Amino acid sequence: MNMQYNLHQVENVRCAHRDAKLKKEVCEALCHEVAHEAELLEVRVDNGQVLVSHPAPDWRLRKAIQACLAHIDGVLAVDLLRRSHTQGGGLHAPQWI
Repeated sequence: MNMQYNLHQVENVRCAHRDAKLKKEVCEALCHEVAHEAELLEVRVDNGQVLVSHPAPDWRLRKAIQACLAHIDGVLAVDLLRRSHTQGGGLHAPQWI
């Protein structure tokens, strides 16, 4: 079976692998640096853009996350999102803070 890929498909696969590797590095670093908050953090990576969400982030957590991720190669930008809970226990869409 001969499979052909165009350049766009190959680049998408490379980006996905790069993002997966970066997400693993980010999660490991956050577990070491902000271990007390690690279980509440949600991490997403998209083309080097790291999105971290937390139910109630404060300025100390923001500074700790930014300092932690500043040393990781491949992180282009870091955004911290506030994740709010509904009364039923579900999650609303993250809000930029």
